[in-house]
Amino acid sequence: MDPGTILSGNHSLCTKDHAIFIGSGESLEDLRNAFFRILPDRLPAPAGKDLIRIVVMMMVMMMLMLVVMMLMFIMIIVMVVMMMVLVFIMIVVMVVMMLMLIMIVVMVMMMLMLIVVVIVVMMFMLIMIVVMVVIVMMLMFVMIVVMMVMMMLVLMFSGFFQKFIFQGYRILHHLKKLFTVQL
Repeated sequence: MDPGTILSGNHSLCTKDHAIFIGSGESLEDLRNAFFRILPDRLPAPAGKDLIRIVVMMMVMMMLMLVVMMLMFIMIIVMVVMMMVLVFIMIVVMVVMMLMLIMIVVMVMMMLMLIVVVIVVMMFMLIMIVVMVVIVMMLMFVMIVVMMVMMMLVLMFSGFFQKFIFQGYRILHHLKKLFTVQL
């Protein structure tokens, strides 16, 4: 905007005729134009009402652009938030899947441990049964040996007792004869 047109009142932000001046608005405007910068080599400012309409339309367009930009910004924020929510959901799903996989691995390991424990217990029981059978057989062998020794002792002592009893009976018989002799 030309600074000289401001003094003449021909700028885009003022009305065509000022209400301050009492006289004819056009005559004062012509006088001002003559003294302040309206020269043949210069283009005068367009009429105030047309320029104000253009300025108003520019302001409306700028406001519309601002609203559109705000809406786009809000949409971008919404999209970012939605993406973050989706990423969070994906992370949760991945964690749940990993936990399920870990649970499956733990369950399989527990089953294998249970199988190993059952096998160890069965082996222990088998060893215990074998040991018990060996102990029972040894006890039976010892009992048989003890019974044989006892029978041998009985047989040995039975002949001895028989001889002892018979000898004792004979001694008693001889004593009886000795004491019952007639004199």
